[in-house]
Amino acid sequence: NKIKNKKIDNDITEYLLQSQCNDALWHGVFGGIYLPILRNNAYIAINHAEKIIDKNEYIIEVIDFNNDGYNEVIYKNSFTI
Repeated sequence: NKIKNKKIDNDITEYLLQSQCNDALWHGVFGGIYLPILRNNAYIAINHAEKIIDKNEYIIEVIDFNNDGYNEVIYKNSFTI
């Protein structure tokens, strides 16, 4: 959603592709999204892309990020990875 109205450069595209080609998205019952080590690599790539998009902006979100039934407060700015 963040990149709909933004100019996408090669760095953002690279990080988004890294997040999508991680094993966490494709292994299904053999680990997949349930293994934190795999999921962490996808999150890191997404965070790098968001850092480039957001630059000096900050965002506070209250969402159920991990779908556990409880809301998390997420603070993002240009210094977070």
